[in-house]
Amino acid sequence: MRDVMHFWAVAVLLMPLALAQGPAVAPAELRLPSAPAPAPGSPAVDGCKKTAELLFVQTADQAELIAAPGGALTLVLRNVSRITTYFTDKPERRAGSIYTQSFSTDRSFYVGKNTSNEWLGRPNAALYGLRGEPTAEGGETRNNTVFIVTLFTPKYDAAAQTLTYPVKVIPDNDPKNESIVAWYRRYKSEANVPLVRKLAEDKWPRLVLHDVALFIDDWSSFENSAFCDDCCAVSCYMNHGGSMWGLGGGFW
Repeated sequence: MRDVMHFWAVAVLLMPLALAQGPAVAPAELRLPSAPAPAPGSPAVDGCKKTAELLFVQTADQAELIAAPGGALTLVLRNVSRITTYFTDKPERRAGSIYTQSFSTDRSFYVGKNTSNEWLGRPNAALYGLRGEPTAEGGETRNNTVFIVTLFTPKYDAAAQTLTYPVKVIPDNDPKNESIVAWYRRYKSEANVPLVRKLAEDKWPRLVLHDVALFIDDWSSFENSAFCDDCCAVSCYMNHGGSMWGLGGGFW
């Protein structure tokens, strides 16, 4: 017992010296260590999925849906977070963060099963935000609004803190919309397809949403990536993610 007390006394005395060794590493420079890859033939490799479905989440203060002549729509996220969060589907339970700029431009997101050579193979996404409506008293109410869209190649502007996507809205009768998000849109928010129709018919120049979250769904393109030939896709993704995108990832 005396030896244990002596150890902790020395540890407490030395702690200030350890903390004073240098400036703290900024969160943006954090590099999380990658877990070692399992040995070939081990149960961890043989038993895991060859692909891991990923959901990416982006947040922004504001979003604009802007209509061009002919009905083409552009989504602009303003004051968008410089970090994009991701997590995997079950049975894999991993999560992490990627710089939004790298997520938008890195060629790794054009590889794998994506034979069209388009960013993430044109993923579906749920765009959630609050739409302002004027009140009789001169104020404003904000109503929940959800759109299901297909995203095309993004353009990120770090200086302006904007992220721009060409988008196509998926109609309510599309079977892809038979989901929890579609239920929420039908029963908890407004009928939004008429809003988009007004945009497409140039009756409104733009539609603005506040406090925005964009949920980008179902990407498993790492299955056939060159650097993932010998291990499970999600393990490779995590192991390479730390060095490629700067933030690495972690376990739940």
